[in-house]
Amino acid sequence: MKKSRYILILLVFTLLSLSGCGIIYIPDVQQGNMIKAEDVERIKAGMTEKQVRFVLGTPLIQDPFHNDRWDYYYSYQKGGSSKVERRQATVFFRDGKVSRVSKQEFRDKTTRNGTEPDQD
Repeated sequence: MKKSRYILILLVFTLLSLSGCGIIYIPDVQQGNMIKAEDVERIKAGMTEKQVRFVLGTPLIQDPFHNDRWDYYYSYQKGGSSKVERRQATVFFRDGKVSRVSKQEFRDKTTRNGTEPDQD
């Protein structure tokens, strides 16, 4: 009985000490529609809403007050990293056809707690 208690205490101590070593898995966080530059480049003026939906998928944000604008947003944070990669594409329509496309790609320089990230 005393030996099993000693083993249990040793096992708990080992697990607690290993949890601080970065062995715990932190998953990647991916949100929104995956936006590839080549897919956005395929969107041309004059395309229908159905064609845009086929290429880029359903828009993440379809504003009921601006039916002529579809917003696609994507963010990716590698597990354990503080850097967040973000992409945004906005498709504007006029009379049910694409009038223009706006895209933006940027990296967020803040961590989860709001401080500057370490250089990876």
